[in-house]
Amino acid sequence: MTVSPNFEELLIQTGVIQAGEFVSRSGRKMNYKVELGAEFATSHPALADRVANYLASLLEKHEPEIVIPVPEGANWLGKKVAAELGIECVFLDKPDRHSVRFRDEGDAKRVVGKKKALVDDVFSTGGALKTTAGLKGIGTEEAVAGVVWERSDSGLPYVRTLGMPLEWVVQRYVPFSDEGINQV
Repeated sequence: MTVSPNFEELLIQTGVIQAGEFVSRSGRKMNYKVELGAEFATSHPALADRVANYLASLLEKHEPEIVIPVPEGANWLGKKVAAELGIECVFLDKPDRHSVRFRDEGDAKRVVGKKKALVDDVFSTGGALKTTAGLKGIGTEEAVAGVVWERSDSGLPYVRTLGMPLEWVVQRYVPFSDEGINQV
């Protein structure tokens, strides 16, 4: 496992975090964007490995038995975290904006009764984690959530109501200014 470097600074330097005017998937206007999907893992493999290894070290204390990445951008992360922890990873599909399903019907049986680590690249409102946790067989009673970028103070109470702890690599509520990132 790795010791935490300043991942926020590394993500800014590599252009993964960018200033500008953007609209999030949830429709919220933002003055920065964070690109931590599959392209990040491909274009910055060494940094992606370091980030995933560090997230795995945060999740390890919760003793997960299986990793379930939030569908779409977090599949690369789930695969790397599971490999670092030496446990299985089960993938989901997202047929539409508000639902998820297991890729393989047998996966539903494999997750029942196991401690789960739900992983996502970016946490904003908590909606993706809630949708994933709501899938039959997943639940939150034996789960922990792990994210690379936790960027929304409004989402934290929401995840707490799900009853699972949240671990993150980088947390930032303060938005970008015209000069770059506002410093706390």
